[in-house]
Amino acid sequence: MAADRGCFRFGDYLLDPEEARLLRSGAPVHLEPKALQVLGVLAASPGHLVAKRELLDAVWPETFVTENALTRSVARLRGALGDDPHEPRYIETVPTVGYRFVAAVEVVEPGATPGKSGPAPLLERQAENRGSAAPGARAFGAVLGLLLLALAALGAWRLALAPEAPPADPVTPGRPMIVVLPFENLGPPEDAYFASGMTEEITTRLAAVAAIGVISRKSADLYAGSDKTIRQIGEELGVDYVLGGSVRWDRGTGARQRVRISPQLIRVADDNYLWADSYDRMLDDVFAVQTEIAREVLRQLGVAVLDPVDAAALAPPTRNMDAYNAYLRGLARFAPPFPTEEEIALAAEMFARATELDPEFALAWAWLSTARSMLHWLYGPSEEQVRRAEEAAERALELDPELPQARAALAVYHLYGRRDYARAAEEAEAALKVLPNDDAIIGGLGVIRRRQGRFAEALTLLERAFELNPRSARYALFLGWSHAAERRYDAADRWYDRSISLAPDQGRAYRDRARNYWLWRGDTEAARAALQTMPVQGGPESTGTWFFQELYERDYEAASERLAGTPGELVGHRPKALLEGWALDLLGESEKAIASYERARQALERSLAESPADADLHNAFTHSRLSLALAGLGRAEAAVREGQRGAELLPISEDAFSGPYIVLDQALIDTMVGRHDAALERLEYLLSIPAGRQISVPLLELDPRWDPLRSHRRYRRIVEQPAVDGH
Repeated sequence: MAADRGCFRFGDYLLDPEEARLLRSGAPVHLEPKALQVLGVLAASPGHLVAKRELLDAVWPETFVTENALTRSVARLRGALGDDPHEPRYIETVPTVGYRFVAAVEVVEPGATPGKSGPAPLLERQAENRGSAAPGARAFGAVLGLLLLALAALGAWRLALAPEAPPADPVTPGRPMIVVLPFENLGPPEDAYFASGMTEEITTRLAAVAAIGVISRKSADLYAGSDKTIRQIGEELGVDYVLGGSVRWDRGTGARQRVRISPQLIRVADDNYLWADSYDRMLDDVFAVQTEIAREVLRQLGVAVLDPVDAAALAPPTRNMDAYNAYLRGLARFAPPFPTEEEIALAAEMFARATELDPEFALAWAWLSTARSMLHWLYGPSEEQVRRAEEAAERALELDPELPQARAALAVYHLYGRRDYARAAEEAEAALKVLPNDDAIIGGLGVIRRRQGRFAEALTLLERAFELNPRSARYALFLGWSHAAERRYDAADRWYDRSISLAPDQGRAYRDRARNYWLWRGDTEAARAALQTMPVQGGPESTGTWFFQELYERDYEAASERLAGTPGELVGHRPKALLEGWALDLLGESEKAIASYERARQALERSLAESPADADLHNAFTHSRLSLALAGLGRAEAAVREGQRGAELLPISEDAFSGPYIVLDQALIDTMVGRHDAALERLEYLLSIPAGRQISVPLLELDPRWDPLRSHRRYRRIVEQPAVDGH
């Protein structure tokens, strides 16, 4: 049913779209205009599925916004309506597709009121409320209700982690959203890290309170020195309040060191200052100032610190200011969206220094563990780094068994150090109970769920992380990967584009967007255009993508020449010699190809000999690539054996995100050694599961390495069957 005019009545509610007003039993329900517009579109078609794209076009016409804006509006509607996403009375989520309004709707004339007996007029009800409750009691009741809503939403989200459960909306309904912008450093430039640290600490204290939503520091940092207005920032980040200010550190000598912090809290809706103050204290009092600022902000937002966990989060992390100084320097090194190996190593040094100056500094131990786990994962397997990461996390927990950052560090350790995803998820969930606004923990849990094959939950968690860190090119990239895995290539393309717009100087999103065009439509022309816009050309990663672009264009000579002009032995994570072998084989230069495969074999066997025995992920890919080199050399039995060894180290049942790469390599090995039935069986399997980042029918048709299979009847059946998204 649709209506051109009039109001919509459902349950105790009356929606007047023309007046942008929602009433419950005659009393107004406060909602932002966009949320009311979403409700109007849904209520106009009760019982019918309304696609996300239709909602976005109707509510945000000619404006680029992500699905996150819609998700947040729906979550706020649910909060206002008291709706449960798992047992909806009003709004039902159809995962990945859209929403359906499930309540009965009646179109009535403007001025009608819901309810059988007719409520008291609005002004009379307000007068009754003013006379029946003292302001303090009303405020306490509002705060208590807000906290109960937050706890209920958190419980609902945890229930959604069961495999069969539909994904929960990523926003806790009803929470005020705030961003802490980088505090301006009024001292010398070398003190910038100190002002940054003050911003981080105040953000962390606020983020520990479940009753509010706090935007990540990494998104907030992008507005340092910005000339955008408060309203522009609020709209871009989706926040209701902005906290900013300045910091001046007067070093002096010894006990005479002083810090002046001047915070300002602004409401976005009317650009009004709600509160401003100036704190001029001795340096040793800086933790008390951070806590006072956090408490005052919460008071201004109408949120009382009722939970002892929240109160504990406001406690100072150390009394040793030199240790704290080193810790702040470490955080500053860890700040970039894509920190380099050097930056992470320097951060680890600073955290280690902090623990030397104060061996009981639990928070520094936790961050030291995380830095060491990341060094192991990103820059080469190291059993020593893994062991020391575990020791640091355990030390943090020994010092403070309730420290959520220690639980988060253990989650990172189990995720990247041991690939124990069940244990990593357990630790991440424990950390989230105390730090419900930590986008890194939420996003990390999303990564874990994705590797566990729980793709719908992973997507929900990553969307939630992106809402808290909406300027994160990294989360946008992760969301693109998640959609691509389930072969929703159009959605993946939008997220890759979003990642590029947020960080134009990166390379990864350009390469992934090009690969997405291969997978989506077999479109080498669009892929080439994407690659040509990359800001940095000629590195090992870009060379690898360009190699496959030319391979898929069947310009094997260009692909071979590109490799010849690239220094080093690796292209991406593959031996350059292996890629050379493929190009030379396709050029018909068999002898040269064999020489390249032999060089690749020798390099890969050396890598296995030098790698730690328990570095399963690294070794799985090394065995797999070795099997491809052996297949090129015609050593079929050895090739199949090495491919199987890689699959045993990284089975899809244990890693649903990376495991398909190994099975795809096995299919290519089978093709190269003439085991065509086995190759087709593996390809058919991969096309039936969420392996959309590895293979699709368009890419299968595009890649010349599958040419030996094309005359088989089974191959034609595979590529001619209708494509199904969301496998």
